[in-house]
Amino acid sequence: MFKVKVYVTEIEQANLYEVDIDGFKTAVAPCMGDDDSAVTFKSALTTVLEYKYGDCDFDYTCCSVEGVCYMYDVEVIDDVE
Repeated sequence: MFKVKVYVTEIEQANLYEVDIDGFKTAVAPCMGDDDSAVTFKSALTTVLEYKYGDCDFDYTCCSVEGVCYMYDVEVIDDVE
């Protein structure tokens, strides 16, 4: 188990988010060709956490909101010993 600080910034409303996990930055966008597809702060957060850390459990708390930027304290629970 370890903790990371994550920043999620909305670039385009419901269309493009930047996620920064301790310096690992990537963008999250909706699926192309799916008219009903949308991205939220939480879906961007969980998508990148699953991509970076794989099949782990996560516990996160939103600790700051500044306009279009959310800061999360995330605890990554990795059951691998």
